[in-house]
Amino acid sequence: MRDRLKGETPLLRTFRNTGWLLISKILGAVLSLIYLAMAARGLHAAGFGEFALILGLAQGMAALVGFQSWRIVLRWGTEPLLAGRTAQVSALLWFCGILDLIAAIAGCAITVVLVRFLAPHFGWSRGTADHAILFAFVLLLTVRSTAVGALRLHDRFRDGALADTATPVFRMIGAFVAVFAGASVDGFLCAWAVAEIATAAAYWGLVWYRVRPVTAGLRPTDIAGVPRAYDGFWRFALFTNLNSSLSSASQQVALLAVGYSAGAVSAGYFRLAHQLGQALLILAEMLSRSLYAEMARVSASRSQGAMTTLLDRTNKAALLGGIAVFAVVAILGQPALYLIGGAAYLPAYPALVILGAAAAVQLVGVSFEPALMALGRTGTLLVVRAAALLCLGGLLALLLPRIGIIGAALAMLVDAIVAVALLRVFTRRTTAMAEPPSP
Repeated sequence: MRDRLKGETPLLRTFRNTGWLLISKILGAVLSLIYLAMAARGLHAAGFGEFALILGLAQGMAALVGFQSWRIVLRWGTEPLLAGRTAQVSALLWFCGILDLIAAIAGCAITVVLVRFLAPHFGWSRGTADHAILFAFVLLLTVRSTAVGALRLHDRFRDGALADTATPVFRMIGAFVAVFAGASVDGFLCAWAVAEIATAAAYWGLVWYRVRPVTAGLRPTDIAGVPRAYDGFWRFALFTNLNSSLSSASQQVALLAVGYSAGAVSAGYFRLAHQLGQALLILAEMLSRSLYAEMARVSASRSQGAMTTLLDRTNKAALLGGIAVFAVVAILGQPALYLIGGAAYLPAYPALVILGAAAAVQLVGVSFEPALMALGRTGTLLVVRAAALLCLGGLLALLLPRIGIIGAALAMLVDAIVAVALLRVFTRRTTAMAEPPSP
């Protein structure tokens, strides 16, 4: 591991790892445009809206109960791995894997209650509700966050990119099968479920092949004692989970609120507009994941000067990227909607432009969250996400009944602005406090 890091600066490793992640995500983006068009056109607006609501509910539940254990692995595994304590790293991986499984089982129980409550409001039949529950079970139980962390911890971003390609490839194959079988919501749900299973299998297979976690001599007490070995382990794990849940809520709550308030057709419009806007955030997502891995190493080395340099250079690149994202959405958004969904989805264009602006704002602030996470400021992140979510909820309640999906899109734009502004203030303050005084 140490040999792999020699001779490279943190910024160079960040961009190299981002490049590997981008390869799989670009492939996924290209394929997603195809299978998204197949779903949007094959299911029509109402069916696509129903599919979007089931997918959003399952993804929201997975984010709600997930512990973001890949961040835990990087946070607490970097120092022992660099020191050569592989048994300690393996115990951490086993503990995080078990934690993920327990959270997934709890999520399954919560999902049953939540779907039974929401089904009448979404106009779902008993059969549709049952299928939504089964699909959510698949998303919850195909947990792979620990596997993601294990590969990133060992600087195996290339292997992670390979595993990620299973999702779009299997969705694409499944979408073709679903269309030829009659283009039903159940058919597309099955395609997405198979893709999740394949991706989880690919990740765990690569972990066993590349990382080879220690099993011999590892006792249950070693695994159970992991939280006691790291100061603030549970605080970091719980705050990371809550931060992830609140961050995901801004993505899924708006969709579910549109479906609850305006029906499945509007939910379909909103989902398509949101997905096209988010497609251009591939760079932000991949850069954030690579940055967190690198910032964890910089933080472990206690090099605050390197942290500040990495932040400054990344922020400059992110600003240019944000401008480019908004320009692409504004110019190509309408033709993209027509190409993917047809004329029936063109009313979603104004919402797409606003959501594109929100995506641009998120890209501009891409470095702030991984920096605070690497510095252990999970409580600060939680405060920021809670404030932004409260703002989102209030605006949804105010605007959605009056101007429909345009109001939901505006609420998400304000949510992004509030979150990035607060993250910038706290990141600057935290890095300034951590910087050693000048002689």
